[in-house]
Amino acid sequence: MRIVFLDSGKEWRGGQYQVLNLGLELQRRGHELLLVCQKRTPLHLRAKEKGLPVEAVRMRGDLDFKAWVRVAGILRMFKPELLHAHTGRGHAVGLGATFFQDVNAFVVTRRVGTPLRINVLNRVKYSRLVSCFVAISEHVAETLKLAGVPPARIRVIPSGVRLEEFEVEGGETEVGRADGTLMRTVEPVVLNVGSLSKEKSQQDVLRVASVVARAVPSVRFLIAGDGPMRHRLERISRDLGVDSVVRLLGFREDVAALMRAASVFLFPSESEGLGSAALQAMAAGLPVVATDSGGIRDVVSHGETGFLFAKRDVASMADAVVKLLGDKDLADRMGANARRKAADFSFQRCCASHEELYKELLG
Repeated sequence: MRIVFLDSGKEWRGGQYQVLNLGLELQRRGHELLLVCQKRTPLHLRAKEKGLPVEAVRMRGDLDFKAWVRVAGILRMFKPELLHAHTGRGHAVGLGATFFQDVNAFVVTRRVGTPLRINVLNRVKYSRLVSCFVAISEHVAETLKLAGVPPARIRVIPSGVRLEEFEVEGGETEVGRADGTLMRTVEPVVLNVGSLSKEKSQQDVLRVASVVARAVPSVRFLIAGDGPMRHRLERISRDLGVDSVVRLLGFREDVAALMRAASVFLFPSESEGLGSAALQAMAAGLPVVATDSGGIRDVVSHGETGFLFAKRDVASMADAVVKLLGDKDLADRMGANARRKAADFSFQRCCASHEELYKELLG
């Protein structure tokens, strides 16, 4: 099959990880794939580095007419059988492009679990002009149904994880300091990975840290990621008196190594389509303490692979972290369960599900 992927993201987040690895797996299986994305973004640079064909298009908004025409030109040149948009803006730009250049099938992936606003633009975007919507969890599928998308045009395909990246390695692991240098750690580490944004609720990581540190003085909390909340989180950390316990590492390329060094993954997000960071942590054999938000329960099984609590229930999350740090047998058992469950979300399975969908749509 000849397929065009369309992604408008400017940052490297879970969605871009999915796009790149799904594209590479489809290419490995013999499909001709072209990625269209923003210029000089992490996705653009990594796709070039990995040998995935890529075209750069500036996408400034949903109604960017120039982007519509530019993408239509790429479709005319590449002649794909199918166009697959992976972001909200990519969805709009791809839809606009199809007004100028038709494709046999147009697929849109929705990764966020927030309810859709019912307005004129969204009525068009979520109309029958889209062949099929891929929801990454049952929760996301429900938000599409509530917006009026017929269930017959929704396919649930969970995000994937490249399991080999997170295989557990023996021995000590090097963990990065905030300044980019490396240190050896023998201390218990609680890890959080994600964009420093409001919906990820890293302020609750800091509040959990203030409780856990009193029970486990040697604990260290690592937060890997960057974003608009960084300065506020630094201030909260100082106010809570946990700046000696918590390290804000910024954006990291070595997430797999950080996960191998950790004992527990803490994920107090307010809104998750699925929770790909938690899925990666499980692939690394970490028990997960998370909020029961959105599609996270599709990944984390309470009492088996970790613990789920209500949003902002800092006390319960802190108790669970202390319990896992103090009971190695429990943590190891949950970590092993987590690793086994993560295998159900391999990119091989994710890719096979997409291939099946594409073949159905193309007849």
